[in-house]
Amino acid sequence: MRTADELERLAYLNNDRGALALLHAHEDEAGQEQVSVAQSRLNEAIGCYPDEGFLSRHLIDLQALSKRLRGENREELLRIVAALEEDESAAVREGEYGRAELRKAQDELSGGQQ
Repeated sequence: MRTADELERLAYLNNDRGALALLHAHEDEAGQEQVSVAQSRLNEAIGCYPDEGFLSRHLIDLQALSKRLRGENREELLRIVAALEEDESAAVREGEYGRAELRKAQDELSGGQQ
């Protein structure tokens, strides 16, 4: 089976403008399909990042539990809650950065289509 490059060379050598046009149309169509697939994958990836407050319900429950505890147990639980709040904030910041980068990639793909 011949590659697209070989077919293009044959069409060029035979001065077959119709075959060249068909080859280029097929390449354009295949390229558009690849861009569409890439856009879909980027959209899916954007949706995978956590939103702000994704742990808030659990943190509220843990804070309520801490009110029923005393002494070292309460202090330890409050430290855990604070660490989880920091982790949540970091995950949200990283998610915002990741979404922004993926949107840039989408814009670049869209720009290449036009």
